[in-house]
Amino acid sequence: MRFLFLHLPKTAGTSIIKSLGTSVSQLKTTILAEKITAAETRNITYDHYPTWKLIRDGQMDPDYLENTFIFAGIRNAWDRFRSLYYYKRIYKKYSPSEAVDLLYEEKDQDYSMWNPYEYWLRGIENCHFIRYESLQKDFNTICETINIPLRELAECNLNQHYPTLSPKEFYQENPGIKERIFEYYAEDIERFNQTFPY
Repeated sequence: MRFLFLHLPKTAGTSIIKSLGTSVSQLKTTILAEKITAAETRNITYDHYPTWKLIRDGQMDPDYLENTFIFAGIRNAWDRFRSLYYYKRIYKKYSPSEAVDLLYEEKDQDYSMWNPYEYWLRGIENCHFIRYESLQKDFNTICETINIPLRELAECNLNQHYPTLSPKEFYQENPGIKERIFEYYAEDIERFNQTFPY
């Protein structure tokens, strides 16, 4: 059974890809030299890029998605926001409140790492998920399904830019953003039955 791993931002994707090892071919969508056809035999993944755009731009045959086991990582909306916030601060310094403003400013743009999962998963049916909150357990289940040896997930991209604030303290110090994050990611929160974890 061939598989496709969708690498969504800040969901331990790099760790998952490294742990899949030689069982997966990592393609660079920006330099994708050949179309992914329905006859593709490799197990593949690619950098943060929605499949529907590959199909739209003629880089993937929509029939490829048939008879392909598709899986992706997901993460609690508030935890994902915090992780993205500190990642983005590497390049631009702003407050959590300003970052929430950015969510809404970039909402209709063609690409944003902040986008809800609907953007990344649009057109994908029967996707299986590895929840960040039960990462190793869910990854083991995927390994058994795609028939590769169980292995411990590698630690990658540990965010060294986190301050000493705990997640709970982060939201205590920025009480105004909790509800705005809920509003922005409401569809994700409902779809994946998420609750505020702190």
